[in-house]
Amino acid sequence: MTPTTKSELLAAASASFKKLTELWDGFTPEQAHAPFPAALLSGGAEAHWQRDKCLRDVVIHLHEWYNLVTVWVSANQAGTLTGFFLNRTRGVTTPRSTNNSSANIRIRPTKQLAISWRHHTSTYSV
Repeated sequence: MTPTTKSELLAAASASFKKLTELWDGFTPEQAHAPFPAALLSGGAEAHWQRDKCLRDVVIHLHEWYNLVTVWVSANQAGTLTGFFLNRTRGVTTPRSTNNSSANIRIRPTKQLAISWRHHTSTYSV
């Protein structure tokens, strides 16, 4: 059933997250690092077909999206208008609701992104 209220959405998200973590915890390191079959990797033209080579890559990608959404929601709830997508060259986001280029808001400097990546690589043995 598709959630139609905030409480249903939160419950569904929580249940799905629990399912994902239980599934992930069931994999051995060998299974998590096992390369996907070539037939699966040639599935389409989108970037993820070339980027994600194994389950670990997919989980890291999901984790980074989770971090992106968490930072975005927290900043906006705190009253800091923050755009969703990171400008990779400057470590800032650009709010889509304004054309004012001075409205760029720093969310995570590039150095912090590198530190975060090192944390993930050590955590997931990249």
